[in-house]
Amino acid sequence: MRRRPATPLGPPRTALVVGGTGGIGTAIVRRLAPTCERILFTYGRQEEAALALEHELAADHVAATAVRADLDDPSAWEGALRSLVEAEPIDLLVNAAGASDDALCLDVGIEAFTRQYRINVTAPWLAMVVVGRDMAYHRRGRIINVASVAATVNSPGRSVYASTKAAVVSLTKSFAIELGRFGIRVNAVAPGFVETPMISDFDERTRVDFVERVPLGRFATADEVASTVQFLAGEHAEYLHGAIIPVDGGTSA
Repeated sequence: MRRRPATPLGPPRTALVVGGTGGIGTAIVRRLAPTCERILFTYGRQEEAALALEHELAADHVAATAVRADLDDPSAWEGALRSLVEAEPIDLLVNAAGASDDALCLDVGIEAFTRQYRINVTAPWLAMVVVGRDMAYHRRGRIINVASVAATVNSPGRSVYASTKAAVVSLTKSFAIELGRFGIRVNAVAPGFVETPMISDFDERTRVDFVERVPLGRFATADEVASTVQFLAGEHAEYLHGAIIPVDGGTSA
């Protein structure tokens, strides 16, 4: 049977941002909200921040809903995803959640190892499977994953985190190959060092060391990453598929 070519998707209708209260996730929600008819975003323990963001968007007349989700529990997360897609079709999925527990290779504990894989790999994989299956049924959709420059440029103490982001890159490409025939575009952004709470605990010497590795000489802002996600979600990126776009100030050059 001849494959039907994908057609332009038009603006997203309903978006789901996984990890909407993280530094990058919140910026993505704010960037995408005006372009969607409705936006859903998940949160874990940060209920106060989630409700504040929901109220902020409501004040701007944006239909937004905060959804509590435990990404560290695959069964519960899969159930939450199924409830969301049964309630309404989601045609834009952004996997922005992430966890990092830095330690040298020989010092990583098994719980730290498995937790990073549950949140950074299993959770986005489940989202792509459950939401992607519904997108395939409707023959339209976009999936955008937040990977990391760490997938290709490693640093001491980040072996596990880096390996999880390498897995996200590989999953992005695999899903792109398999879902393109259904009119679903799958891409990823790979941020470098971003001014977020994840790196707020760095001491001054560590910050200086990392900045020295960036040709542009500074960390990115969360909004700079979010603007790239917004571009990938829009109509001007219709032929970008299976791409991993670095937003790293030249770190991976």
